[in-house]
Amino acid sequence: MKINFDAIGEGVWVEWKDGVRVKIRPLPVSKTTELQKKATTKKMEFVAGRRQVVETVDDEQFNDLLQEWLLEDWSGWDDQNDEPIPCNPKTIKAILDYFHEFRLFVVMTGGELEDHRQEQQKEAEKNS
Repeated sequence: MKINFDAIGEGVWVEWKDGVRVKIRPLPVSKTTELQKKATTKKMEFVAGRRQVVETVDDEQFNDLLQEWLLEDWSGWDDQNDEPIPCNPKTIKAILDYFHEFRLFVVMTGGELEDHRQEQQKEAEKNS
């Protein structure tokens, strides 16, 4: 069985609405774990008289990293001057904060793409 590891994180162009198209990446568990680690800080604390490492996840940073991973690119978002809005961390955050329905679409689609990728992998294993 052949696995193209380079293609695992490739996005897929999908239509949203009103002429907006988005390139969304699948969201494997390994990527979620990787992004969560990036948003985690560790510090030493004394708990019940013992030194202990305490890990804290910065939820806002984790959400930002997750959104930036999922949204690889887009087209169809224009500003007030009819200029295309570039897909970058600042605009991703602004648009996903403002358009709740779009944010849900992106997250759900990323999960569905990962489910589809896993189904294809299982089918390939059966046929090999």
